[in-house]
Amino acid sequence: MLRFSKSHIEYIKDDIGENIYVVHTLDSVVRLEYRNSHEILDEIYKKFITLAEYKTIDDKEDFELYLEYLINQIKNEDIVNKKIVVACSMGKDSAAGFIILYELWNRGILRYSPLAVFTYMPILEDPIIQLADNFISKFGEFLYIIHVPKSEILEKLTTTGYPTLQEKWCRAIKMGTIKKFLKKFSKDSIVYAECERIFESIKRLRSLYGSRVVFPRKINPVLYLSESDVFKICKMYNIVHGLYNYGASRTSCMLCPYASNVCHIQHIHICEKLGIDISPLIKSLRKLVNYYRDIGLGEYVKNEYDVIKYGLFSYRHTREDALNKIKFIDNAKYVGIIETIEDFSNRSRRYFYEYLEKVEYIPIWKTGSWRRCEKIIRDRAKVIIKLITNTIR
Repeated sequence: MLRFSKSHIEYIKDDIGENIYVVHTLDSVVRLEYRNSHEILDEIYKKFITLAEYKTIDDKEDFELYLEYLINQIKNEDIVNKKIVVACSMGKDSAAGFIILYELWNRGILRYSPLAVFTYMPILEDPIIQLADNFISKFGEFLYIIHVPKSEILEKLTTTGYPTLQEKWCRAIKMGTIKKFLKKFSKDSIVYAECERIFESIKRLRSLYGSRVVFPRKINPVLYLSESDVFKICKMYNIVHGLYNYGASRTSCMLCPYASNVCHIQHIHICEKLGIDISPLIKSLRKLVNYYRDIGLGEYVKNEYDVIKYGLFSYRHTREDALNKIKFIDNAKYVGIIETIEDFSNRSRRYFYEYLEKVEYIPIWKTGSWRRCEKIIRDRAKVIIKLITNTIR
């Protein structure tokens, strides 16, 4: 039996269609022709769970204190009687955010069960559901999967080409489907949950500076948490995304234009391990082959497979940038994929964490009121931005 509110059930019942699925159990995923990832996952690298030095949630007791901190805020806002919809990638941040909201509902703080909404992009995201089956098996009854028609993705690949930093049509489709979903509810009946951490990166820090955990129609349950915090929460509920077992720092599409070089290596490795067909992506990259030949890289980029092999698809790289990537990828073959991932992971966040250390990343919600907590964290964010800005100058 679904544990949604009655209005949830009525809406879902009316809206089930050819491309939309409500997952009740892991068995339902078979309808999307996926296999159980437990049988094929490699235990390559799990250091991300303990990578960050800055932890505010070390154990169950700390988690309870953080929930109390959120409860104190929620009681002051008119959201306890509204449905909360979570835009969920099933990665560490959105999964931890959903767990937090689930616990608040389970304890009677929220009237309605939270609903996770995942927009599935076939071809681009083929491994994602496979590698997220822990989340599906545990919280599948709270998960609403909007399955974008494969024909729509193929048409975009044919006419526009692979998503790039300049042409992020994949994001437009994802956000468009979620916005369309939200229109099914009246504006006053729902709260939108976004799960973005303010101290994830300098870019995220600048975009989220001044934000609050709770607004009248929005909640961000992980805003002030560290990377270790969200991993810890996911680990507590045993829903760590399978992509992290490969050493990935984040979940994303197979060839995401935002992926780093090391993430690119991981995704190619995963595609090979899972037997993913990337031929539709190959066809969309033909124009780039000519571009790299024109700038004198024909000896490296002979065909579309080389564009993917060297991760040159996110934008039209300059000759110098392309050669640096080619050197990095080729070196990984000799050093080894596992060793390359470990080395990169140890260095990747050091720059930003140096600044966090200067402003003392501490679990202030253990000792102070939520209003004082918000003020201290905003002041801390202001100091970090100033430190980094001065360094860049």
